[in-house]
Amino acid sequence: MEGGDIFTLTNNRGEKTVLIGAQLFTLIHAYMRHDESIKNMFDETSIQATFSDEEIQRAEEEMYAMGLLKVDGKLGLIEEGKYKQTALVQQIKSSFKYAESGRAIAIKYLKQKIFLQGLLERTFQIPKGNLHVISQLACHLDMFMMPGPNKTVFFQDYDLCHKLLLSIKENAEAFSLTSKDMVFLDRYIHTAETLNKEASPILIKARKEIEEAGFTVLSAPGIINDEDKSKGEETHHIDFLNAISGWSSKNKRPYVATLGAQVGDRLGVVLMDLFKHYLKEYQKDLEVHFLNYDPKNPSDFSQSMYWMNNRLGETKKIAGLHCLTLEESSKSHVYP
Repeated sequence: MEGGDIFTLTNNRGEKTVLIGAQLFTLIHAYMRHDESIKNMFDETSIQATFSDEEIQRAEEEMYAMGLLKVDGKLGLIEEGKYKQTALVQQIKSSFKYAESGRAIAIKYLKQKIFLQGLLERTFQIPKGNLHVISQLACHLDMFMMPGPNKTVFFQDYDLCHKLLLSIKENAEAFSLTSKDMVFLDRYIHTAETLNKEASPILIKARKEIEEAGFTVLSAPGIINDEDKSKGEETHHIDFLNAISGWSSKNKRPYVATLGAQVGDRLGVVLMDLFKHYLKEYQKDLEVHFLNYDPKNPSDFSQSMYWMNNRLGETKKIAGLHCLTLEESSKSHVYP
């Protein structure tokens, strides 16, 4: 199990609920098919379910793209790192023809998914129907969402992010931003505008899935993306949502611990202050901690930036605090 792709939470009905990334769910399914463990456990006749033609066609597309179903004697191909549910159909549509011969295989594939969902629900000891597969913008769910106070989820909103960055630019003098800061800010604004257009469909879908799982979804400007750079060039991505959050039994208040930001001369500080202010507008007593600074120089978050970014001559590292964790308690986000 990948910690960054699973959240164990308590929903608005007070029920233990698991949110799992669509990619991880598919990978678990594929692995169990590969080592034939699902073959030994799965009895197709035990799954009483009917599927629409549209569901069967989508399953055929998915299987074709992953090389599990031949069409006209050919297998599909998905580029490494490009497998996303919303992009799937677009990538193979031009070469795919629905095969009646694949219908029975696709139905079995869909029934295996139902079986796997039940297996994971028993593994996590949650009520039937409380494992929800969430569409993904990035490799992990925690790259664009974070559990919030009392059965809420903070969720990346690039439109809100774009507006916030424009507001910072309009008030650059008040924030004491330098010319160096403005170079980064303009890059952030351009990328936020682009991602707002390109990422909206999958984010809208994921947001709806989380709401249907029984959570109140709160828009957040938590991810500040730099422009894409070629291998070896420095980047300055920020992801405040990839964080550890919950209720502190010691301090008797909610908390968020996330990686800090160091960008330009002042911009990193401004973005941290505004994100903290934004969270506290929802929960006044929320403690926000920015981690991974130099103990000898608390304003130095250069090491923190290293987690999410390229450094000169190095390959990008994609990781945050939550990527390294897997919650076992679903009550840690329900405050007294």
